[in-house]
Amino acid sequence: MRNDTIIFSHFMVINALVGELAKHPNLLHFYPDYTSITKINLKDGAPKSFSIEGSKKTIINL
Repeated sequence: MRNDTIIFSHFMVINALVGELAKHPNLLHFYPDYTSITKINLKDGAPKSFSIEGSKKTIINL
């Protein structure tokens, strides 16, 4: 992708990517709320940073 891009995806795919970027061993890294936004910033085509907006509050202790 050469421009800013919006990708709609299942939350487990997002969790797998964010978990890899954060070097977090768990499959479920966070639980996104409905219409939450996860931003992944690239530099020279490689992921460099990410932010999570709208993490759902649950009773599950992650």
